[in-house]
Amino acid sequence: MRGMSEHVPAPLGPAAAQAPRAARLRRCRRRGFLHALGGAALLLAVAFGFVVRFAARGLPAEWVDELSRRFSTDLYSVELSGVSFSLSAMELRVAEARVYPRGVVSGPLVRAAGGRIHLRPRRSKPAVEWIDSVRLRSLAVAMPDGGLSLSGGDSEEPLAVADFPPVAFACASSDIMGLRTHFTSCTLSCRGGILHADAARTDLHAPREARQRMEGSFECDPARLAFRSTGSGRIDPAKLDPLLRAVGAPSVADEIAKFSFAGAPPEADAVYEYDPGAGVRSLSIAIRADAGGVYNGVRFSSAGARLRVSGPSGWTRLDVEGLRVARPEGETRGSLAIDLDGETLRFDAVSTMDPKRTLAMLGVLSDPGEIPLEFDNPTETRASGVYAIGGGQERTAIDLRMASPGVSAPDLPGLRFDRARAEGVFTNGVLDLASVRADALGGDIAGTFRLALPGAGREEADLAAAAALRGVSHAAWTALFREPVEGDTGRADADLSLEGPLADIASLRPVRTRGTLRLDVHDVPAFRIVFFSGLRDFLSRKLASFDPLADDFLHVRARMDAGVVAIDALRIEGGAISVTGSGNVWTDGVVNLGVKVHLMNRRSWVGAGLYYLFSPISSIFAVRATGRADNPSWESEALFLSGTDVKPDVAPEPPPLHPATP
Repeated sequence: MRGMSEHVPAPLGPAAAQAPRAARLRRCRRRGFLHALGGAALLLAVAFGFVVRFAARGLPAEWVDELSRRFSTDLYSVELSGVSFSLSAMELRVAEARVYPRGVVSGPLVRAAGGRIHLRPRRSKPAVEWIDSVRLRSLAVAMPDGGLSLSGGDSEEPLAVADFPPVAFACASSDIMGLRTHFTSCTLSCRGGILHADAARTDLHAPREARQRMEGSFECDPARLAFRSTGSGRIDPAKLDPLLRAVGAPSVADEIAKFSFAGAPPEADAVYEYDPGAGVRSLSIAIRADAGGVYNGVRFSSAGARLRVSGPSGWTRLDVEGLRVARPEGETRGSLAIDLDGETLRFDAVSTMDPKRTLAMLGVLSDPGEIPLEFDNPTETRASGVYAIGGGQERTAIDLRMASPGVSAPDLPGLRFDRARAEGVFTNGVLDLASVRADALGGDIAGTFRLALPGAGREEADLAAAAALRGVSHAAWTALFREPVEGDTGRADADLSLEGPLADIASLRPVRTRGTLRLDVHDVPAFRIVFFSGLRDFLSRKLASFDPLADDFLHVRARMDAGVVAIDALRIEGGAISVTGSGNVWTDGVVNLGVKVHLMNRRSWVGAGLYYLFSPISSIFAVRATGRADNPSWESEALFLSGTDVKPDVAPEPPPLHPATP
């Protein structure tokens, strides 16, 4: 019938006997599978329980100690703490790892915190190749107590590192012997026993700082304790200060500390090589500071150079090639080599910068105002030689050549030297210009200049100068001290020398300065000079033929010492009379000068004959000038003058003889 199950006949013969056995076999297999599945579930539950325990509490202390021993060597011991494993993330986590030198009681050389090692298990591969990436929250590397050894001693057991494929590495912050970074990433690998860090990137800027990033590579040979790194980017040299001091280069750090950059940090391309076995320690940097900065207190608009710091057993030498420093008024180009052991700087440079700014950069001047001169631009200076950077001025020897379109003295308005040229040397703290030439005051000047800076037994700067002036405008000369005389067309020849403390000379009231003066002025209305106004009035009353507007000849010979200008000879040759005299002028403005008036002009044959034939009868008047040099009192006196070396009594607080312009 439809709807009823179809009847299947039961097997007959041997088949009837085998049917129960097959059914029983199927039932056994079903029960075995269920038992296996239950056992696997039980094992998985137990394993999961362990994993949960390890993730929550970390690996057992015995396991962590064993891992620490596995990573330790005969030279260094490794301590791990807070080790746990995340099965879901396949990540080994290490709260802190520390590396100590064996046999030395000290802090850890290396301290890493917040480590996360991501694993990617690979069948039939060694465990080291399971590491996919390593991340650190912080890393600190300290300088060993004994410093970095450059001996590469044979007794030290070489380190061996097994090869491993590329591993991504990242560190949020680090402190490598004082060099702080705020993010570092690279790809680590080991090939042929050489560790490589490729595509390395390091950010050195803190929040709110200008961007500073270096990118490059690093390779290290652990067996030889040698490494080589390259990098390029922007970095403030001040960040290298603690690292350089840690590795034993305080002098280099002191030089770098003289730099400051308010704008963008300079760009740098660096190569660092360290090979103790070969005695190699070298840091090469090509630096460009196009945003400007300050060095030794002097601001510059741009700078660039290729630097190499080296030394077989320490940072003892700095070589600079392609040096270029620019300021608005010019630039300096050249090369130099600093020997830190010998404390010397050898250089060869050409500069169109203000010479005072260049000397300040070199540290020769602490204040550019120490030299009371101003230089027009561009003043070209060529210099080469040796400069002692350790204070030993006796080892300084520099050859100098200088050419300036103009040099002026702010303390003496109107004094200007055009087309100034000089050659000389700077040695033992003394700038000695043996050949100085210039156009000044409408004539020519040639002379010598010697400036001894403080040091080498000198407590203050000393100046010694000598000059020969030819064809100088008398009006321009006198304008340095007093108002010029109207109609003065005279020309002067003079020989002048000064020697004394620079501050004393610059005070315009020198009391410790020595000097000499020989002055001849042709075709000058001498009696129109302000100083001789009283004598002019006296002679106008006494001599009807006296002409105060006539062109005369003026001769002065004087010496200065201890604040007194001794006028040994004063002579005025006029049309009908001559005047001779002598006396003193004190640098505080007091004068005591006696003169004699002679018949006729001594520069004529007749006048000279009468003078020598009838002397002293040829003298018809004797006059003494006393009081203030800017307004002396002229009084008649006996012909035989005396007492001109006595300083007259005058009102106190006299004004300066040559007042400086504010």
